[in-house]
Amino acid sequence: MHTPATAMLWELWRLTGRRVVTQVTLSIVVGASTLTVAGFYGASDQVATMVLLILCVSSALSSARAKFPLYLGFQRPVPTWLLAGVPMLYLGCASAASYLAPAVLLRTLFDIPFPLAPAAASVAACALVFGFCNWWTHHKTAQVVSGYLFIAGVILIYRTMHPVNLAGNDFPPERWAAMFSFSPRDYALLALAGAAAVGLTIVGVARQRHGDDGFGWPGPGASGRSGALLDRLEDGVRVPCPTSSPGRAQVWIEMKRSGANVLWMGVIVALSIPVMFLLWNTYQWELALLAAVVSPVFPVLVGVSSMLAFRRRQGVTDLGVFDATCPLGTARLVGLKVLLTVLCILGAWLVIGASFWVSLALEPWGGGARDSIAGYLAAVPVGRLAVLVLWGGLLLGAVVGYAAVLQTFFVLHARRATLWLLGISGYGLLFGLVFAGGWVDMSVVTLHAWVAAGLIPVGTIYAFRQALADSVLTAAQARGAVLVWLGVAAAGLVLLRDSPPQFQTPVPALLALGAAVSLMPLAAVALAPWSFSLMRHR
Repeated sequence: MHTPATAMLWELWRLTGRRVVTQVTLSIVVGASTLTVAGFYGASDQVATMVLLILCVSSALSSARAKFPLYLGFQRPVPTWLLAGVPMLYLGCASAASYLAPAVLLRTLFDIPFPLAPAAASVAACALVFGFCNWWTHHKTAQVVSGYLFIAGVILIYRTMHPVNLAGNDFPPERWAAMFSFSPRDYALLALAGAAAVGLTIVGVARQRHGDDGFGWPGPGASGRSGALLDRLEDGVRVPCPTSSPGRAQVWIEMKRSGANVLWMGVIVALSIPVMFLLWNTYQWELALLAAVVSPVFPVLVGVSSMLAFRRRQGVTDLGVFDATCPLGTARLVGLKVLLTVLCILGAWLVIGASFWVSLALEPWGGGARDSIAGYLAAVPVGRLAVLVLWGGLLLGAVVGYAAVLQTFFVLHARRATLWLLGISGYGLLFGLVFAGGWVDMSVVTLHAWVAAGLIPVGTIYAFRQALADSVLTAAQARGAVLVWLGVAAAGLVLLRDSPPQFQTPVPALLALGAAVSLMPLAAVALAPWSFSLMRHR
């Protein structure tokens, strides 16, 4: 490379190029398929609005990593303004390109007036500000607080600058030209926000580069020395690590490394739900209500992304030495990780549910909703409710287990896993389009159901065979998993027997598919430790 700037651009492309290309491809495929299906049912305007929103949000928020990407280059003989300025410039351009490429193609194919330059400029400015929120410090709490302030600032600026666009909170394509008719003042504000984000990021990276990235006060009894504020708050509630057994020590480590983050996310979401309801009541802003409805997903995302403790450094993802050499067996270690993640997610959901319950009491229509929920719970028998809770917990455990499997295979075989995922998703979307267009009848759908009903048991048997052959699972563990599954399946059959008659229609293909799908939690018992074993011993 002739200059440091071109070398850093090449390095950034090597780090993020695959992700950018994958995001653009998925945006085009998902946008084209959904707009095609919506055209069959006359809902193009509503779907086009959702596609525009998804394009803007995904392009603006997905390019900035949670840590400054070139942190390993702090020792390089490069000035800080260049070391931080080049990634910020790349971030803005990549985010704008991630929006423009699918927007131009969808605009051409479907004759929908997706905005180009104004939306791309907004996406680039938001990406720069969001990049500053994640890169100016390495402290996670400060990053989360900065992200929330950023979202609140975007909402406030939009409501202040363009209140005329809020009438009815309806954004059909025919209003896009007026909504995105930016004046020179608007472009100047976006440029000012981007420039401020770049400057502040350079300052934050300079502090990290010199080891000054701390929130400190003078320590008591240590004049001239500073302690980290976040570390001191953590020390105030520190629980000593148990040393009586490796299992208890591992529980302590997992709670400190992953479980605490899930619980904190639950608390943050619970505190934000009343604010979302307030925005909905005050401004009739549907997005606030939508954010409150989907908020239980956030603890799940935090849990599944941090439970395996993969180290991601400069485009390389691997397993830490501590986890690779842990004295616990792989099956026990993975089971512990999944179980703690599920329990912490359920704890976060309890806090979020309490926040929903209290927030409903503050709503004009909340009393009726609370009475309806209480009446439904009172009408359901205790045994049926217990089975439903058990099935819900097992389903959540299966989701967390399969998330662990996907993460592991994406680390071990990134290209093949991506191709498999894109192939299956593309085939599913294509089949949905063909079925929605009326080109195939129900017999083809029934054939697919029978094929899936045959493949899932075969895959389950293969997963257990591999886990037993590699000594990841013992025969006793496999028998225990099968016995638990049989008990849960029997409880599910009792629940199905007591269900309404419309759910008891004996459609053979659906019955076979349902029985096969019930095997997927059992398959996760073998797949999760087996895949993690490949990671530990590669």
